[in-house]
Amino acid sequence: MSANGCKITLKKQNDKICFGNIVPQGMPFYGGNLTYKTEIFVPQDCDMKVIIPQYKGALTKVFLDGEDKGRIVIAPYELDIENVSKGKHIIEFILFGNRYNTFGPLHYCGAVWWCSSGRYYSEGNEMCYEYNTKATGILKSPVIKLYKN
Repeated sequence: MSANGCKITLKKQNDKICFGNIVPQGMPFYGGNLTYKTEIFVPQDCDMKVIIPQYKGALTKVFLDGEDKGRIVIAPYELDIENVSKGKHIIEFILFGNRYNTFGPLHYCGAVWWCSSGRYYSEGNEMCYEYNTKATGILKSPVIKLYKN
């Protein structure tokens, strides 16, 4: 699906998403959680720091080989993982979404940025027919730093 201005186009759903805003990736109204999964290679036993510098969602949970390693919620948006063994690992990021693009005031275009009941009844210059979605997702690729333990 895509939302361009006032026009909605239905298309085949993507099987995969990339880091970055999911709105232009065919998910303009998605409000659930997102799972990003990737493989990493660790050259030696070490400690790891996971940094998610830019995301739009409630929080991000990090899993290493299926084991919950913690949450990234507040600045500096980092998580330390100790005693990571040498070899290939699967790292997953679950971004907890929000419902703004699903149920929010998508036709409000005024200057006030917060969501309240008054935004659903906009009129005049504060109302538009275009869909004003907000960026959603892990907007910038996570940074993984390895340290000798």
